[in-house]
Amino acid sequence: MEVCCFSHDRDSAAAAAKKQQQQQQQQKRQHGWQQQQQRQQQQQQHGAAAAVAAAAVAAASSSSASASSSSSAAAAAAAAASTAAHHHQHQQQQQQQQHQQQQQQQQQQQQRGLQQISSIFFLLVGMFSRREVLLFSPQQQLQG
Repeated sequence: MEVCCFSHDRDSAAAAAKKQQQQQQQQKRQHGWQQQQQRQQQQQQHGAAAAVAAAAVAAASSSSASASSSSSAAAAAAAAASTAAHHHQHQQQQQQQQHQQQQQQQQQQQQRGLQQISSIFFLLVGMFSRREVLLFSPQQQLQG
């Protein structure tokens, strides 16, 4: 029966270690996915900024023949669009950073909990194994 308990304890310790390893692998995958998502967003935003700039240049060059007030209005509109795009990009980055921080904190808490459980588990196994050794030592049997 004792051998069965110790093998069960060993199995559950191995399962806890495997679960922790799987969580670490999942964290690495999520980190890689988030980096890829950031790169795609940056590329999209650079493309949008380039399109706004090209539109502003085209508007300015086409309106050079017309009155200067229309070219300044086009330049002002392009500047406003660029500012709005930059503000939107900044908001997205902040939200993504907050999301990443929350995920990291949750994963750290889970890992701390697993470490505490495994250390308590091994402490208990150590205590019980010492008690078994003390209870069945030959010196005590001779005295008894």
